[in-house]
Amino acid sequence: MKKLIMVIRPYLISLVSTILFLFVVSLVFRFAGTPLIFILFLPLIMVSVWYGGVTAGLLTNILTAIGIDYFFLSPYHSLQMRSVMDIIQLVAFVLEGVAITYVIDSTHSAERIEEYKKQDKENKKHMQELQKQLAFAKQEVASRDEFLAIASHELKTPLTTVVLQIQTTLHNIRNVSLSEFSVEHLLRMLQSMQNQTKRLTQMINDLLNISLITTHKMELEKEEMDLSTLIADVAESFKEKFEKEGSYISVDIKDSVIGKWDKLRLQQVLDNLISNALKYGNKKPVSIELEKEETTALIHVKDNGIGIKNGDKETIFSLFKRGESDRDYKGLGIGLYIAQQIIMLHGGTIMAKNNPDGGTIFTIRLPLPAK
Repeated sequence: MKKLIMVIRPYLISLVSTILFLFVVSLVFRFAGTPLIFILFLPLIMVSVWYGGVTAGLLTNILTAIGIDYFFLSPYHSLQMRSVMDIIQLVAFVLEGVAITYVIDSTHSAERIEEYKKQDKENKKHMQELQKQLAFAKQEVASRDEFLAIASHELKTPLTTVVLQIQTTLHNIRNVSLSEFSVEHLLRMLQSMQNQTKRLTQMINDLLNISLITTHKMELEKEEMDLSTLIADVAESFKEKFEKEGSYISVDIKDSVIGKWDKLRLQQVLDNLISNALKYGNKKPVSIELEKEETTALIHVKDNGIGIKNGDKETIFSLFKRGESDRDYKGLGIGLYIAQQIIMLHGGTIMAKNNPDGGTIFTIRLPLPAK
Protein backbone atom coordinates (compact mmCIF):
# COMPACT_ATOMS: atom_id res chain seq x y z
CA MET A 1 0.00 0.00 0.00
CA LYS A 2 2.81 2.38 0.90
CA LYS A 3 4.61 1.68 -2.38
CA LEU A 4 1.38 2.28 -4.34
CA ILE A 5 0.91 5.67 -2.64
CA MET A 6 4.50 6.62 -3.51
CA VAL A 7 3.86 5.71 -7.17
CA ILE A 8 0.60 7.66 -7.58
CA ARG A 9 1.64 10.56 -5.31
CA PRO A 10 2.98 12.82 -8.17
CA TYR A 11 -0.19 12.25 -10.20
CA LEU A 12 -2.46 13.03 -7.26
CA ILE A 13 -0.52 16.21 -6.48
CA SER A 14 -0.77 17.31 -10.10
CA LEU A 15 -4.45 16.48 -10.55
CA VAL A 16 -5.72 17.91 -7.26
CA SER A 17 -3.65 21.10 -7.43
CA THR A 18 -4.68 21.72 -11.07
CA ILE A 19 -8.39 21.30 -10.32
CA LEU A 20 -8.22 23.60 -7.31
CA PHE A 21 -6.23 26.22 -9.17
CA LEU A 22 -8.56 26.13 -12.17
CA PHE A 23 -11.46 26.79 -9.85
CA VAL A 24 -9.70 29.70 -8.13
CA VAL A 25 -8.52 31.28 -11.37
CA SER A 26 -11.98 30.96 -12.90
CA LEU A 27 -13.28 33.16 -10.10
CA VAL A 28 -10.88 35.98 -10.99
CA PHE A 29 -10.97 35.44 -14.76
CA ARG A 30 -13.48 38.27 -15.32
CA PHE A 31 -10.99 40.71 -13.69
CA ALA A 32 -7.90 39.42 -15.50
CA GLY A 33 -6.99 39.32 -19.14
CA THR A 34 -5.87 36.21 -21.01
CA PRO A 35 -2.10 36.99 -20.73
CA LEU A 36 -2.42 37.31 -16.96
CA ILE A 37 -4.14 33.92 -16.82
CA PHE A 38 -1.04 32.26 -18.28
CA ILE A 39 1.15 33.95 -15.64
CA LEU A 40 -1.17 32.92 -12.82
CA PHE A 41 -0.75 29.23 -13.67
CA LEU A 42 3.08 29.25 -13.63
CA PRO A 43 3.32 29.18 -9.79
CA LEU A 44 1.07 26.09 -9.86
CA ILE A 45 3.64 24.27 -11.99
CA MET A 46 6.42 25.38 -9.65
CA VAL A 47 4.61 24.03 -6.60
CA SER A 48 3.81 20.74 -8.36
CA VAL A 49 7.47 20.24 -9.34
CA TRP A 50 8.72 21.10 -5.87
CA TYR A 51 6.50 18.61 -4.07
CA GLY A 52 5.90 16.01 -6.78
CA GLY A 53 8.99 16.04 -9.00
CA VAL A 54 9.35 16.17 -12.78
CA THR A 55 6.40 13.84 -13.42
CA ALA A 56 4.02 16.03 -11.44
CA GLY A 57 5.39 19.17 -13.07
CA LEU A 58 4.98 17.93 -16.65
CA LEU A 59 1.55 16.49 -15.95
CA THR A 60 0.44 19.75 -14.34
CA ASN A 61 1.81 21.61 -17.34
CA ILE A 62 -0.28 19.51 -19.76
CA LEU A 63 -3.45 19.59 -17.62
CA THR A 64 -3.11 23.34 -17.12
CA ALA A 65 -2.66 23.97 -20.84
CA ILE A 66 -5.79 21.92 -21.56
CA GLY A 67 -7.68 23.76 -18.82
CA ILE A 68 -6.65 27.17 -20.14
CA ASP A 69 -7.60 26.14 -23.66
CA TYR A 70 -11.00 24.86 -22.55
CA PHE A 71 -12.02 27.45 -19.97
CA PHE A 72 -10.17 30.67 -20.75
CA LEU A 73 -9.65 30.87 -24.55
CA SER A 74 -12.46 31.82 -26.94
CA PRO A 75 -14.64 30.01 -27.82
CA TYR A 76 -15.03 28.98 -24.17
CA HIS A 77 -15.77 25.43 -22.99
CA SER A 78 -14.56 24.07 -26.31
CA LEU A 79 -11.37 22.60 -27.76
CA GLN A 80 -11.92 24.03 -31.25
CA MET A 81 -9.14 25.63 -33.25
CA ARG A 82 -7.94 28.93 -31.81
CA SER A 83 -6.50 32.04 -33.32
CA VAL A 84 -2.84 32.05 -34.21
CA MET A 85 -2.09 34.38 -31.28
CA ASP A 86 -3.85 32.06 -28.79
CA ILE A 87 -1.97 29.06 -30.14
CA ILE A 88 1.36 30.93 -29.85
CA GLN A 89 0.55 31.93 -26.26
CA LEU A 90 -0.46 28.38 -25.39
CA VAL A 91 2.70 26.88 -26.90
CA ALA A 92 4.84 29.51 -25.17
CA PHE A 93 3.12 28.68 -21.88
CA VAL A 94 3.83 24.95 -22.32
CA LEU A 95 7.51 25.61 -23.14
CA GLU A 96 7.86 27.92 -20.16
CA GLY A 97 6.27 25.27 -17.98
CA VAL A 98 8.68 22.60 -19.21
CA ALA A 99 11.66 24.90 -18.64
CA ILE A 100 10.46 25.82 -15.15
CA THR A 101 9.89 22.12 -14.38
CA TYR A 102 13.45 21.07 -15.14
CA VAL A 103 15.09 24.14 -13.58
CA ILE A 104 13.22 23.77 -10.29
CA ASP A 105 13.68 19.99 -10.25
CA SER A 106 17.44 20.29 -10.73
CA THR A 107 17.63 22.88 -7.93
CA HIS A 108 15.48 20.78 -5.64
CA SER A 109 17.46 17.64 -6.54
CA ALA A 110 20.68 19.36 -5.52
CA GLU A 111 19.11 20.27 -2.18
CA ARG A 112 17.82 16.72 -1.75
CA ILE A 113 21.27 15.34 -2.54
CA GLU A 114 22.80 17.59 0.13
CA GLU A 115 20.08 16.51 2.53
CA TYR A 116 20.72 12.85 1.72
CA LYS A 117 24.45 13.35 2.23
CA LYS A 118 23.80 14.99 5.57
CA GLN A 119 21.41 12.20 6.54
CA ASP A 120 23.92 9.60 5.40
CA LYS A 121 26.60 11.25 7.52
CA GLU A 122 24.30 11.23 10.53
CA ASN A 123 23.38 7.60 9.88
CA LYS A 124 27.06 6.64 9.71
CA LYS A 125 27.71 8.50 12.94
CA HIS A 126 24.74 6.77 14.55
CA MET A 127 25.99 3.43 13.25
CA GLN A 128 29.41 4.06 14.77
CA GLU A 129 27.76 4.87 18.09
CA LEU A 130 25.74 1.65 17.89
CA GLN A 131 28.90 -0.31 17.08
CA LYS A 132 30.63 1.24 20.08
CA GLN A 133 27.66 0.39 22.28
CA LEU A 134 27.66 -3.16 20.92
CA ALA A 135 31.39 -3.55 21.58
CA PHE A 136 30.90 -2.14 25.08
CA ALA A 137 27.95 -4.47 25.69
CA LYS A 138 30.00 -7.47 24.53
CA GLN A 139 32.81 -6.41 26.84
CA GLU A 140 30.36 -6.01 29.70
CA VAL A 141 28.89 -9.46 29.04
CA ALA A 142 32.38 -10.98 28.97
CA SER A 143 33.28 -9.20 32.21
CA ARG A 144 30.01 -10.31 33.79
CA ASP A 145 30.61 -13.92 32.76
CA GLU A 146 34.11 -13.76 34.19
CA PHE A 147 32.74 -12.26 37.39
CA LEU A 148 30.09 -14.98 37.68
CA ALA A 149 32.76 -17.65 37.20
CA ILE A 150 34.87 -16.05 39.93
CA ALA A 151 31.85 -15.59 42.19
CA SER A 152 30.74 -19.20 41.83
CA HIS A 153 34.28 -20.38 42.59
CA GLU A 154 34.72 -18.03 45.54
CA LEU A 155 31.34 -18.98 47.00
CA LYS A 156 31.94 -22.66 46.46
CA THR A 157 35.39 -22.71 48.10
CA PRO A 158 34.39 -21.78 51.69
CA LEU A 159 31.20 -23.77 51.43
CA THR A 160 33.11 -26.89 50.36
CA THR A 161 35.64 -26.35 53.15
CA VAL A 162 32.90 -26.02 55.77
CA VAL A 163 31.11 -29.15 54.52
CA LEU A 164 34.33 -31.21 54.59
CA GLN A 165 35.22 -29.98 58.08
CA ILE A 166 31.75 -30.76 59.37
CA GLN A 167 31.95 -34.27 57.90
CA THR A 168 35.41 -34.77 59.43
CA THR A 169 34.25 -33.51 62.81
CA LEU A 170 31.17 -35.77 62.80
CA HIS A 171 33.34 -38.74 61.81
CA ASN A 172 35.77 -38.08 64.64
CA ILE A 173 32.99 -37.67 67.21
CA ARG A 174 31.35 -40.92 66.10
CA ASN A 175 34.40 -43.10 65.58
CA VAL A 176 37.37 -41.79 67.57
CA SER A 177 37.69 -43.10 71.11
CA LEU A 178 37.62 -40.65 73.99
CA SER A 179 41.26 -41.42 74.81
CA GLU A 180 42.34 -40.30 71.32
CA PHE A 181 39.82 -37.49 70.90
CA SER A 182 41.47 -34.05 70.72
CA VAL A 183 39.42 -31.13 71.97
CA GLU A 184 42.12 -28.75 70.74
CA HIS A 185 41.86 -30.16 67.21
CA LEU A 186 38.07 -29.85 67.36
CA LEU A 187 38.31 -26.19 68.43
CA ARG A 188 40.69 -25.44 65.56
CA MET A 189 38.27 -26.96 63.08
CA LEU A 190 35.33 -25.07 64.57
CA GLN A 191 37.34 -21.84 64.40
CA SER A 192 38.17 -22.54 60.76
CA MET A 193 34.51 -23.21 60.00
CA GLN A 194 33.55 -19.96 61.69
CA ASN A 195 36.09 -18.02 59.60
CA GLN A 196 34.88 -19.63 56.38
CA THR A 197 31.28 -18.91 57.33
CA LYS A 198 32.12 -15.25 57.95
CA ARG A 199 33.84 -15.06 54.60
CA LEU A 200 30.83 -16.66 52.89
CA THR A 201 28.45 -14.29 54.69
CA GLN A 202 30.50 -11.28 53.59
CA MET A 203 30.41 -12.36 49.94
CA ILE A 204 26.65 -12.94 50.09
CA ASN A 205 26.19 -9.51 51.66
CA ASP A 206 28.25 -7.97 48.85
CA LEU A 207 26.05 -9.63 46.26
CA LEU A 208 22.95 -8.38 48.05
CA ASN A 209 24.39 -4.87 48.07
CA ILE A 210 25.01 -5.12 44.33
CA SER A 211 21.36 -6.09 43.89
CA LEU A 212 20.22 -3.08 45.95
CA ILE A 213 22.46 -0.70 44.01
CA THR A 214 21.58 -1.93 40.52
CA THR A 215 17.85 -1.81 41.33
CA HIS A 216 18.21 1.65 42.95
CA LYS A 217 16.82 0.36 46.24
CA MET A 218 19.77 1.18 48.49
CA GLU A 219 18.63 3.84 50.96
CA LEU A 220 20.69 5.75 53.48
CA GLU A 221 19.80 6.13 57.16
CA LYS A 222 21.57 9.37 58.02
CA GLU A 223 22.29 10.51 61.53
CA GLU A 224 24.47 13.19 63.07
CA MET A 225 27.88 11.71 63.81
CA ASP A 226 31.56 12.50 64.23
CA LEU A 227 33.75 11.04 61.48
CA SER A 228 36.79 11.02 63.76
CA THR A 229 35.01 8.66 66.18
CA LEU A 230 33.92 6.35 63.35
CA ILE A 231 37.44 6.20 61.87
CA ALA A 232 39.01 5.50 65.27
CA ASP A 233 36.51 2.69 65.96
CA VAL A 234 37.03 1.07 62.54
CA ALA A 235 40.82 1.26 62.87
CA GLU A 236 40.64 -0.28 66.35
CA SER A 237 38.60 -3.22 64.98
CA PHE A 238 41.44 -3.98 62.53
CA LYS A 239 44.24 -3.65 65.06
CA GLU A 240 44.45 -7.36 65.86
CA LYS A 241 44.47 -8.38 62.17
CA PHE A 242 47.36 -6.02 61.47
CA GLU A 243 49.29 -7.34 64.45
CA LYS A 244 48.91 -10.89 63.13
CA GLU A 245 50.40 -9.69 59.82
CA GLY A 246 53.29 -8.05 61.65
CA SER A 247 52.12 -4.56 60.74
CA TYR A 248 50.07 -1.75 62.23
CA ILE A 249 47.45 0.84 61.34
CA SER A 250 47.73 4.49 62.35
CA VAL A 251 45.08 7.24 62.54
CA ASP A 252 45.74 10.95 62.04
CA ILE A 253 42.77 13.15 62.93
CA LYS A 254 43.60 16.67 61.81
CA ASP A 255 40.09 18.05 62.26
CA SER A 256 36.98 16.95 64.08
CA VAL A 257 34.28 16.64 61.42
CA ILE A 258 30.60 16.40 62.34
CA GLY A 259 27.81 15.90 59.83
CA LYS A 260 24.86 13.72 58.85
CA TRP A 261 25.80 10.43 57.20
CA ASP A 262 24.83 6.77 57.22
CA LYS A 263 27.16 5.38 59.87
CA LEU A 264 26.89 1.70 58.89
CA ARG A 265 27.41 2.41 55.17
CA LEU A 266 30.46 4.60 55.79
CA GLN A 267 31.82 1.92 58.09
CA GLN A 268 31.30 -0.55 55.24
CA VAL A 269 33.33 1.70 52.92
CA LEU A 270 36.18 2.07 55.42
CA ASP A 271 36.16 -1.67 56.13
CA ASN A 272 36.58 -2.34 52.43
CA LEU A 273 39.41 0.17 51.94
CA ILE A 274 41.31 -0.99 55.02
CA SER A 275 40.80 -4.67 54.09
CA ASN A 276 42.24 -3.93 50.63
CA ALA A 277 45.14 -2.06 52.20
CA LEU A 278 45.80 -5.06 54.44
CA LYS A 279 45.46 -7.51 51.54
CA TYR A 280 47.66 -5.64 49.04
CA GLY A 281 49.86 -3.74 51.51
CA ASN A 282 52.81 -6.14 51.59
CA LYS A 283 52.44 -6.31 55.39
CA LYS A 284 53.50 -2.67 55.64
CA PRO A 285 51.86 0.05 57.78
CA VAL A 286 48.55 1.60 56.73
CA SER A 287 47.48 5.10 57.71
CA ILE A 288 44.10 6.89 57.79
CA GLU A 289 43.88 10.67 57.78
CA LEU A 290 40.87 12.90 58.35
CA GLU A 291 40.85 16.61 57.51
CA LYS A 292 38.39 19.35 56.67
CA GLU A 293 38.65 21.52 53.57
CA GLU A 294 36.09 24.35 53.64
CA THR A 295 32.76 22.54 52.95
CA THR A 296 34.26 19.09 52.41
CA ALA A 297 35.48 16.30 54.67
CA LEU A 298 38.46 14.36 53.31
CA ILE A 299 39.43 10.85 54.35
CA HIS A 300 42.73 9.42 53.06
CA VAL A 301 43.53 5.72 53.33
CA LYS A 302 47.19 5.10 52.47
CA ASP A 303 49.09 1.84 52.12
CA ASN A 304 52.62 0.96 51.02
CA GLY A 305 51.74 -2.06 48.91
CA ILE A 306 51.74 -3.07 45.26
CA GLY A 307 49.93 0.02 43.95
CA ILE A 308 47.57 0.18 40.98
CA LYS A 309 48.60 -0.49 37.41
CA ASN A 310 47.93 2.40 35.04
CA GLY A 311 45.50 0.33 32.97
CA ASP A 312 43.44 -0.51 36.06
CA LYS A 313 42.92 3.02 37.42
CA GLU A 314 39.81 3.58 35.30
CA THR A 315 38.22 0.19 36.01
CA ILE A 316 38.81 -0.64 39.68
CA PHE A 317 35.53 1.09 40.66
CA SER A 318 33.52 -0.57 37.87
CA LEU A 319 31.10 -3.43 38.35
CA PHE A 320 32.26 -6.80 36.96
CA LYS A 321 35.83 -5.43 36.69
CA ARG A 322 38.89 -6.69 38.51
CA GLY A 323 42.38 -5.27 38.47
CA GLU A 324 45.12 -7.49 37.09
CA SER A 325 46.61 -7.88 40.55
CA ASP A 326 43.22 -8.97 41.94
CA ARG A 327 43.42 -12.19 39.95
CA ASP A 328 46.09 -13.41 42.34
CA TYR A 329 43.95 -12.65 45.39
CA LYS A 330 40.75 -14.13 46.76
CA GLY A 331 37.48 -12.21 46.70
CA LEU A 332 34.77 -11.09 44.31
CA GLY A 333 36.43 -7.80 43.42
CA ILE A 334 33.22 -5.75 43.84
CA GLY A 335 34.00 -4.01 47.11
CA LEU A 336 35.30 -0.82 45.49
CA TYR A 337 32.23 -0.57 43.27
CA ILE A 338 29.98 -0.82 46.34
CA ALA A 339 32.13 1.72 48.18
CA GLN A 340 31.93 4.21 45.31
CA GLN A 341 28.15 3.86 45.05
CA ILE A 342 27.73 4.45 48.79
CA ILE A 343 29.89 7.58 48.68
CA MET A 344 28.01 8.83 45.60
CA LEU A 345 24.71 8.35 47.45
CA HIS A 346 26.14 10.70 50.08
CA GLY A 347 26.87 13.24 47.34
CA GLY A 348 30.61 12.65 47.55
CA THR A 349 33.41 11.14 45.48
CA ILE A 350 36.12 8.54 45.93
CA MET A 351 39.28 8.29 43.87
CA ALA A 352 42.52 6.36 43.91
CA LYS A 353 46.06 7.24 42.94
CA ASN A 354 49.48 5.74 43.37
CA ASN A 355 51.60 7.11 46.19
CA PRO A 356 54.92 8.48 44.82
CA ASP A 357 56.66 6.66 47.68
CA GLY A 358 54.88 3.40 46.80
CA GLY A 359 51.46 2.01 47.48
CA THR A 360 48.04 3.51 46.95
CA ILE A 361 46.09 6.46 48.33
CA PHE A 362 42.30 6.33 48.35
CA THR A 363 40.66 9.71 48.99
CA ILE A 364 37.02 10.10 50.02
CA ARG A 365 35.39 13.52 49.73
CA LEU A 366 32.12 14.04 51.63
CA PRO A 367 30.16 17.31 51.45
CA LEU A 368 29.55 19.00 54.79
CA PRO A 369 26.15 20.48 55.68
CA ALA A 370 25.78 24.20 55.09
CA LYS A 371 26.04 26.29 58.20
